[in-house]
Amino acid sequence: MILKEDEILFTEGSPGDSMYVVRSGSLEMRKREGEKNVSLGEIGAGAIIGEHSFFETLPNPYTLQALEETELMVINRQEFDETLESYPAWLRPVLQTLSQRNREAREREEQTQILRALPAALFLMERHLQKSENRTLDLNLILSGIEQINGLSYSQSLRLIKALAALQLFEIVQTQIRVPHPNVISLLYQTLFLRATQHEYPATLLSAGEQLLLSAFIEAAPKNKDAAGGECSVSSEDFLAAHQKMMSGVRFNKHSFMALVRKKYLSTEPAFDAAMPVESIRFFQGNPDFIRGLLELNRIYPLLDKELPQKL
Repeated sequence: MILKEDEILFTEGSPGDSMYVVRSGSLEMRKREGEKNVSLGEIGAGAIIGEHSFFETLPNPYTLQALEETELMVINRQEFDETLESYPAWLRPVLQTLSQRNREAREREEQTQILRALPAALFLMERHLQKSENRTLDLNLILSGIEQINGLSYSQSLRLIKALAALQLFEIVQTQIRVPHPNVISLLYQTLFLRATQHEYPATLLSAGEQLLLSAFIEAAPKNKDAAGGECSVSSEDFLAAHQKMMSGVRFNKHSFMALVRKKYLSTEPAFDAAMPVESIRFFQGNPDFIRGLLELNRIYPLLDKELPQKL
């Protein structure tokens, strides 16, 4: 079989009913990503094409177009089946299993490569958010940065960004990324950086008790007239009422609260110490925006290991 330059061998999504061996020439793999056709690379002489789709009865995963005059040897299903009749019956399932395992191994390798780009993606987003006035980012700018830093293709970079959007870290709207909590991007990057470089449990990762206390502060903060932006104070009555509303019957956890005070996520008036009864506190103080970011970080962080790989 001879393909002329620019002639298409098969299109993405078409039935994979033949295999091909490239005898000479070259072809380009292209995949549809939204409104763009993205190049996945080239295939040259000696390559086998379409084996996974052929053996596993899957649609072709990409479009193949000749870059020059290309000669191919075609193995169609009828010829293949007739050839297998002269071999033991166990050969077909063995070939199918080997093809499946090879495909799954490649997919796992690609998934690992994409996950390794997560810190770079967060770093780029954090840097560009510092220059953004409306909490939006240029999607293509971020994708281009990931490609340059980690060597991923456009489609692989887009898979990572879409997977993070599926965890509700941000929203993709056409060619923009809208980030509701910009400080979460920074916190998440710093947390991953500390875990990787210092092998320690970052202070930003909170216990259940710490998360409950911060959630109570956020619940009470809107009732305070100074709650809009920056530090705010919440009365002891409002804070404890919110605590009971969220977790009825659960006592105020001094140990968890002291941890938050040490980390400087919350403070009190008068200054709190372990010997002080809770009733002596007049006001609880903190930064609602920063605390919301901490809580969102602690929602997303466990999902990076559990759900992010599944979203890719």
